[in-house]
Amino acid sequence: MADLIINTNDTFKCNNINPVINNMFEIVSNNMSKILNTKINTSDYNIWKKNILNNKNIKTIIRNTDRLNGYLQYIEDTNEAFICEIQIAENNQHDHRTLNKLLLEFLNQINIQDNDNIYSNINIKNEHSINVFTHIGFVKINNKYQISKKDLSNYILKNKR
Repeated sequence: MADLIINTNDTFKCNNINPVINNMFEIVSNNMSKILNTKINTSDYNIWKKNILNNKNIKTIIRNTDRLNGYLQYIEDTNEAFICEIQIAENNQHDHRTLNKLLLEFLNQINIQDNDNIYSNINIKNEHSINVFTHIGFVKINNKYQISKKDLSNYILKNKR
């Protein structure tokens, strides 16, 4: 299966996409368990799933080959976009193609200008993600990381494989 773009929560509800949601949660729970050094439980899953199903503004890009490799969730506004979450399966975390393809598809989907900004929050305990985002060119301003669409596009094009 190729990449899948899920535009609204209605897709999750209408297309019986629970197996994809379960795979997404498996990735995020595995990643967060390592960062937070704790086990993610059923209650956490129910809260996480409810947030996805009930938030009409979040769009999701899923990177899928023969299995779910990762996903990117974002919200877009008039002059900015906000990356809510990027999660990559453990066995793909050191393969930059998964991240680059998610970010490339994200850039193809958003309708902001080159000089408009893209923002993201990163868990302060997630040193690996902080290093990856700053390597890409995101700059920490207050509690958010930001990059212009143009700078992110340039990075992706320069590192396209």
